[in-house]
Amino acid sequence: MLKRFIPNIKVFFAGLAIVLGSFTLIGSVAAPASAGAATSCHTITVIHRGTHMVFLWKRVRIDKHGRRFVKREHIWRSRTVIVRGKKVTKKIPVKARRRYAIKLRREECVVTTTTAAPTTTTAAPTTTTAAPTTTTAAPTTTTAAPTTTTAAPAVQPNPISADLSLSTNTVSYIGGSVGLTYTSDSAASCSLSSTPALWSGNNPAAVSCNGSYSLAIDQSASGGQWTITFTATGQNGQSVSDSQVLTQDAPPPFNITPNWSGYVVPSATAIITDVSGNWTVPTLNCNDTQNATESDWVGIGGAQSGTNSGGVLLQTGIDNSCVNGIQESSGWWEEFPSNPNYGMPFSNFPVSPGDNIQASVFENSGGSWTTLLENLSTGLEGIMVTGEGWGVAPIGATGFSDQGTTTNVSYAGGYTAEWIVEDPTGSSGNLVPFANYGSVTFTNLGTSLNPWYLTASEGYAIQQNGSVLSVPSLPGSDGFSVYYTGP
Repeated sequence: MLKRFIPNIKVFFAGLAIVLGSFTLIGSVAAPASAGAATSCHTITVIHRGTHMVFLWKRVRIDKHGRRFVKREHIWRSRTVIVRGKKVTKKIPVKARRRYAIKLRREECVVTTTTAAPTTTTAAPTTTTAAPTTTTAAPTTTTAAPTTTTAAPAVQPNPISADLSLSTNTVSYIGGSVGLTYTSDSAASCSLSSTPALWSGNNPAAVSCNGSYSLAIDQSASGGQWTITFTATGQNGQSVSDSQVLTQDAPPPFNITPNWSGYVVPSATAIITDVSGNWTVPTLNCNDTQNATESDWVGIGGAQSGTNSGGVLLQTGIDNSCVNGIQESSGWWEEFPSNPNYGMPFSNFPVSPGDNIQASVFENSGGSWTTLLENLSTGLEGIMVTGEGWGVAPIGATGFSDQGTTTNVSYAGGYTAEWIVEDPTGSSGNLVPFANYGSVTFTNLGTSLNPWYLTASEGYAIQQNGSVLSVPSLPGSDGFSVYYTGP
């Protein structure tokens, strides 16, 4: 504040005029100006955004030496390339573009300045006479300049963010599960939408602003593409979005049959003398199909290869049936067609859903042929040797207990190797109702061909009355899966 000295100055000079007894003119006196400054500070948040490529991982439980632990493994996808004129399937780690946001906080300060104008005091002339004495003090006039204050900008609320990521941006034509993860800062509400719609109900659907969702993609006969958008909305109505594109591959041109689904590898000239593979006995959906059947097997010679006819099929595998809503499974071997046809189930050979099966058909050194069906879960194997007999024994035994003779059974080999899920025929020669088996995965595939590999053109799908009921996956490095896609 300005100190006012003007009244004391006036009294001083009035007294001086009386003493001198003359007129004295007092000029203007200017008071010194003063100024004040104030500093205000606040913290703001700055978010830097961008995208980067990351590898996709999955968690795998490992049991090693009696200790269980979890480790991370890359998610791989298969890619078929041509190397020296041959198709080779490679495994490539899956990468995806993922958004990131980095928060930085910094302090901003604003200085407020107040300026006061100089104060001017003007004294009027003073007249003094000896008697009477008259003293006249002029009024004091003080003019203050207006004060200007610059206010700091208002602190804005934290900006809204929206981030969406998918566990994979590409799924097979068979379908599968896709994980969605979405996060947001400073949002009042959030929603998730798909174009075209991927789920029933509201689209967009209200979701948590920080959460996840597992999206089930069905099998497709033509492939598809969807844009999935996560939107975050603030309290004042402002919103931001993040979108990801999900693509489903179209199926390759599989061979269509009414009863086989899997892979058939042809040989142009050499007779195939060995085929093998492993699978797990599936659990049938007997609520869906109360009375129905499906068969899983390996064999030789069941299809035509070039100019070589299909010939005779020698095979062994597992039948799985729903009987009045209850699953029943059994092991068997068969030669078809032959005169008569031989199709024999093994006695005292129990099979249950989840059992690990290993099967093979091969030529012996003496020219006879063997079918071998091993249940690795029970430790029993069903064996058939042409010209001798068939029966059951512990795995690795040197002999087996005869359950029948094969003295009239012979085999000359074939030009194809098969790993098949089948809708079998009944006693009337017609196809039986096909059971909903879910999926079967064939691994540890082997043949006498050298070299050999599976290609999509060797895949077979079951189609009945215009509906696709069963399809194989694309071949991988160690096998393939077959999926039930029926009604």
